[in-house]
Amino acid sequence: MEYPRAIFLIICTEFCERFSFCGMRTLLSLYLRNVLLFQENESTVIYHIFIMFCYLIPIIGAILADSYLGRFRGMTFIGLFLIACGTGGIKPCVAAFGGDQFHLPLQEKYLQQFFSIFYFTINFGGLVGMILIPVLRKYINCFNDNSCYALGFGFPAALMIISLFQKHWLDNSQEKFSQKLISDIKIVLAVLYLYIPLPIFWSLFDQQGSRWTFQASRMNGYIWNLQILPDQLQVINPALVLCLIPIFDKGIYPIFNKICRLHSALNRMIIGGIFAGFAFITSGFLELQLEFQKLYTMTPPNEIHILWLFPQYFLISVAEIMFAISGLEFSFTQAPKSMKTITIAAWYLSVAIGNLLVIIIIQSRFFQSQANEFFLFAGLIMLNMLIFALMTRRYKFVLIEADSSNEPLINNKSKKIERDFEPF
Repeated sequence: MEYPRAIFLIICTEFCERFSFCGMRTLLSLYLRNVLLFQENESTVIYHIFIMFCYLIPIIGAILADSYLGRFRGMTFIGLFLIACGTGGIKPCVAAFGGDQFHLPLQEKYLQQFFSIFYFTINFGGLVGMILIPVLRKYINCFNDNSCYALGFGFPAALMIISLFQKHWLDNSQEKFSQKLISDIKIVLAVLYLYIPLPIFWSLFDQQGSRWTFQASRMNGYIWNLQILPDQLQVINPALVLCLIPIFDKGIYPIFNKICRLHSALNRMIIGGIFAGFAFITSGFLELQLEFQKLYTMTPPNEIHILWLFPQYFLISVAEIMFAISGLEFSFTQAPKSMKTITIAAWYLSVAIGNLLVIIIIQSRFFQSQANEFFLFAGLIMLNMLIFALMTRRYKFVLIEADSSNEPLINNKSKKIERDFEPF
């Protein structure tokens, strides 16, 4: 069967959304600290509140999709809320609608490729946004200031508006979907039960835009005469993901599938979480060096080169590939047909809760040393993955045989076949 043509429009829309969201997010932490003059802890809290709402709004977007379809500071918060609504509203629908274009089980291979392409596009959009937007912010002057945050925030918005002029594939959804949900509550509850430990991973992952960016701002960013901006360093993550996705799909997974059963999405997620823990152990040791140099030497604290951040970015990128792509695949393939958007939205809800955990831990002020905070997060994710591994041993995969979502849901009766989950 031919590859569904609608996939290309879906991928294009997702690229524009990721470019807009990631480009704006890249500037946010430094904007809050340098322009609005918040402290680093306050900036980190506001950053993660924004990210939390971005991944909380998908619940509302999913319900609609499945069931029915200072003054200056204040303006900033309103803008952040609107962006959170936009990215949250589209987020659960795009992946689910893309997966629904494939006829299962005939196109099961294409479906697996789609989630890799989809996540590749997410990171490609983020990569371009993270490179271009800080450059616009740094090297273009506006409103009598030596930087132009207005252009940095406005350009992504313009691109997202342009993306809306193509014929929107969601316009046809009312003709294809029934209002009545065909649900199997036991299956959904089993999936949601496994989501309980997941927020810890995202509490680590999203600190790239807050704690890791502030860490980079205290380091030497010059390579010869070229300066790497602290917020621009975040580009390492999507760049690595773009390079590593085909390596994992074509090389690492086929080899290790024969050894330790990496064909299971849950097994890959466990290993991904462990890599995230190693990333924060690495960042903790680097932070110890920064703190030592600040306290005990006469050398300015930014003499440690910014490229020493590369190992932790590499580890978190490997973690993202194994955890996030596998999690999206698991969320879509295990959900009942009419609740795929809800299930993916619940997956994104775990991201929101993860950012809430960051806020709670930061506000609790357990440690004076930032390095100890990094080690705390590393310990939490390691313990978390142990608990998750024990939970997955009892899970039974459900294979839902269906043609696609092209027929009304109320008329489709899917056969469900269960098989035991294969642990390591």
